[in-house]
Amino acid sequence: MNNIRIILLFTLSLLSNVAFSQFELKIYTEKIENGYKILANNDEFCPVSIKLDLTLKNMTSLQGSKNIFVIPPRTKGYLIIVLKSKKRGKYSYSYKTRYNYGNHLKKEYDKNYSYYLPLPIDKKFKISQGYNGARTHKDINALDFSMSVGTNIYAIRGGTVIKVIENNNKGCPDEICARYNNKILIYHEDGTFASYLHLIQDGAIVKKGDVVEKGELIGKSGNTGWSSGPHLHVEVYQQWMETSTSLKTKFKINDGQKSEILKENSKYKRNYR
Repeated sequence: MNNIRIILLFTLSLLSNVAFSQFELKIYTEKIENGYKILANNDEFCPVSIKLDLTLKNMTSLQGSKNIFVIPPRTKGYLIIVLKSKKRGKYSYSYKTRYNYGNHLKKEYDKNYSYYLPLPIDKKFKISQGYNGARTHKDINALDFSMSVGTNIYAIRGGTVIKVIENNNKGCPDEICARYNNKILIYHEDGTFASYLHLIQDGAIVKKGDVVEKGELIGKSGNTGWSSGPHLHVEVYQQWMETSTSLKTKFKINDGQKSEILKENSKYKRNYR
């Protein structure tokens, strides 16, 4: 190595210590003999998938052609990839990244799980829009529960809170207002997520990093964001590197002895804890 000149592309200087503004995630490099290690710190409370598009000159990846990696939650110094020079002489590399919440490599989930209704006990609420609804749920398996502003909402399944937005106080029936959605996002043990939308301003009872149990109070409903009237939007989905799929899920109804897929315009009650 004494006489080998190392030339790094300009893009490397920009990308070798990357912190992503939307995620508590940092990618950085360390010099090793004849090459580099690319590592990550993931301060999120769920796995994060990263895609690396590498450009190599006189270098090879010890991970072969693999370019999608899953960084476990709350990890420091996680080794993503090792790059080594192939022969004597100049070598360089650069990369571009894409990333998303979730484990890209996990394809299965618990299809038999019965979810709790997100409702206060012993009160009936109507499904104003169901799975694949004609208004705003086309091709989306999401549920809208009609409820007045300030109604308590409860976790449909246990998990870890990974995102809370509660600062907005604006809503309208147009998609442009989606930017004002107050929400709680929870990660489940089978790799799925549940989102709870349109909460009232400052209506979250939980915070990022909290571990919640099913049936636990998590917030208060509202009418913020893309919303034509007070309601709670609930959606369970799987997420990968560049895509996501919303899921039809069964919910325990009445005394909890029966589970079924909820139907639009029907009313449901939770009488269990």
